[in-house]
Amino acid sequence: MTAIYIDNVKKRYGSLQALGGISLKIGAGEFFGLLGPNGAGKTTSIGKLAKYFQSQGLSVMLAAGDTFRAAAREQLETWGQRNGVSVIAGSDDPAAVAFDAVQAAKARGIDVLIADTAGRLPTQLHLMEEVKKKQSISLSEVKEILGKVDVEEMDQIQRWTFDYVSKFVSIDPKDAKEMKKQLMKDCDLTEEEAVEIVNIRPTSLAELRSFTFGWKKLILAETLEKMLKIIKGH
Repeated sequence: MTAIYIDNVKKRYGSLQALGGISLKIGAGEFFGLLGPNGAGKTTSIGKLAKYFQSQGLSVMLAAGDTFRAAAREQLETWGQRNGVSVIAGSDDPAAVAFDAVQAAKARGIDVLIADTAGRLPTQLHLMEEVKKKQSISLSEVKEILGKVDVEEMDQIQRWTFDYVSKFVSIDPKDAKEMKKQLMKDCDLTEEEAVEIVNIRPTSLAELRSFTFGWKKLILAETLEKMLKIIKGH
């Protein structure tokens, strides 16, 4: 079901065309990302969208997660003041701002939360690295985390994710965490590689060799044997 529909939104500052026309559809319970490099008009779009959502009777909150561009936070706060919308800011860590905003939006019963983050170009290596700031966890761990949420309080994405991982999980989350640690320590795997092994759990050297064939590094036969021993030990 379409919850939000925007068609050809534009914005000009005198002769400057800040927005050339935005059209989008967002379903109920969906997360939607508005992507673009520096200066593309993302923050301006946020201000216009906030005003539009308010005109539709929805409550709105903004999160000032662009801690890189000069005056980005102040720009978003100006849009918030114009529209009478709360703006969550205060931290230099974009992930922390987003987390705080989600918690605040849930606590206040906000209908729409829009988070502003820094535009990124491939040449801005420090910002590209920031995107990677995540932890890889196994399906068992995902199920464990979502299992602590009351079913009635889950949003649509959480419900779908919980149902999906429940079909494939065949290992206790505690064992999954321990297996991941062992694979990283004893077999020199990255966290992402270890999680892949935990999720798939190959049962033979042939399966393991076939699965790791697509990795961009050579896995020695001795290492494959160690990996299989760890898998069978859990």
